[in-house]
Amino acid sequence: MKDLGITNTLKIIYDLLPLHAEEGGEAFSVNVRDSLSKVGSDNTETSTALSLVEQLFISLGLLDETLLEHGVWRFKSFPASLMARSVLSSLADKNQSLFSKGFWGAQSDLSDSSEGQRKVLDYLEGHRQKHHQASAKPIRYVHVAWGLICVDGKFLLHHREDKNRTNESNYVLVGGKVSQNDLMVADNALNANDAIKQLQSPDASSSLKCIQVGLDREMSEETGLEQETHYGYSHWRTLKPYTNVGGVGAVRAITEYHIHVYHIELNQDGMLALSKKIQEDEKLVWFTAEELINAKSQDGKMAYIPALIEDFETAKDWGAAISDFPPSYDTSVNNLSDSYSVTIPLDSKDDVHIGKTGKEKPLSCDLTKEEHKLLLSLSLYAKDPDVRAKSESIHLLNSSWVEIEDEELNAVARELTIKLRKAEAPLIDGYKERYYRLALPADYVYFQNDAFTYRVEDSPEKKTQLIVARETISTDLVESSSIAYTKEIAGALKVGLNELMNGKEVSGDTQKDLDTFKKNVQRLSSLNQTIGLRGLIRSVDSNFQLLKMRNKTN
Repeated sequence: MKDLGITNTLKIIYDLLPLHAEEGGEAFSVNVRDSLSKVGSDNTETSTALSLVEQLFISLGLLDETLLEHGVWRFKSFPASLMARSVLSSLADKNQSLFSKGFWGAQSDLSDSSEGQRKVLDYLEGHRQKHHQASAKPIRYVHVAWGLICVDGKFLLHHREDKNRTNESNYVLVGGKVSQNDLMVADNALNANDAIKQLQSPDASSSLKCIQVGLDREMSEETGLEQETHYGYSHWRTLKPYTNVGGVGAVRAITEYHIHVYHIELNQDGMLALSKKIQEDEKLVWFTAEELINAKSQDGKMAYIPALIEDFETAKDWGAAISDFPPSYDTSVNNLSDSYSVTIPLDSKDDVHIGKTGKEKPLSCDLTKEEHKLLLSLSLYAKDPDVRAKSESIHLLNSSWVEIEDEELNAVARELTIKLRKAEAPLIDGYKERYYRLALPADYVYFQNDAFTYRVEDSPEKKTQLIVARETISTDLVESSSIAYTKEIAGALKVGLNELMNGKEVSGDTQKDLDTFKKNVQRLSSLNQTIGLRGLIRSVDSNFQLLKMRNKTN
């Protein structure tokens, strides 16, 4: 028997490959194993080489399967024969390479070589997954620790590493991949080799300690928060293994993901620190519950969370889990009743009023112009989370908290807090003599009538509409944009409102007519409350009064 060596064996196999006509479709068949035996090349090395080449050709889908069962090779087409000769020529020629010398070296993201690596691997692994008869075996394992942070009904996501790729699902929950260093921190008996071996298998997820080490590291890197100092956590869900072609940059492979999700519980310092971090880091964004459920925000940001969504039996179950997810921070303010509802004037010369609607009384203390400005600013932010900061001396944080850096303004805030408490109106929460917020729910915050306008007009459908608007309100510190509601009116409400607008009393033949008008007015309460208006119409004695505000009806 001849010992030809692997290179010569491959060359012989190449010469024995069956022919296929470029035109006409004529194809020939060859029993390559018998042919090798005839030239005296049937030793173990030759047999192994032939088996490997045959398996390679089968994987590439080049050979006719019906003849292959009998050990006979025939190419499916002329291009298939070219593919086989190209691959085998490369294997048999030591001077041949399919890629440049440095192609597979480590590359920076988005370099030409990195993109080339990604395309090659994406093609190979994508087709390996697509064309496997059952389920292609993963060649990459990733163990993930995610932290689910929910504040004010919104969920925090972080832009993935492929930040320059557009039109892709590039946002994930805070957290990320566990590293070999995380395994070694969790178990100091592990060396780097053993840690990598575990990490590149399903085994790493068996140690929740290493998952939690990874979570703490990723939380620190992505949010700047430190465990215990800023947050704690509890295990929420371990997902069933999720397999897909995944990876960032040049890394693309059929990957089996082992994902562990934790509920992050922020303390006061953590919530405030996170709020500031989000303002500084554009990679951190909030998704509403509905946006997270749909894995897409209204402005087009897409969340890469298929593993999480598919872990639930139905889309309804997934939606319910997010809708009912417990908050990461208790945003509730002091347990003040609606008897502390406050009406803030736009002019510092006017009184602040406190009390239930219809029973308001002037605040029994005088505010300075600076104190009034700050109280109005805090009230605007409590009512409208989208207010815009106009001064560098403050930072608008989550849950209506405002950080005040200016010492003079801080002194004003402290004095205002004390003054209100002495007047038995604890309207301001303070923290560390630096952070302040209005200590009232948004529904208890109102503004003086001169901040509002109303008009009555016909819609294009010829239906009468009442439009009530709160104009833009601005201080030296913040600005709140205008907001309005539109309500279609008819019947008793339309007639009565028209009478009041013309300086008349609301007419009615019976008390029942007046009661009907009153009920219609009460239905406007929730709409008025939304924009911070105590009411458009009030009961006065035995009739009604239209409150003083600008009428912009043409």
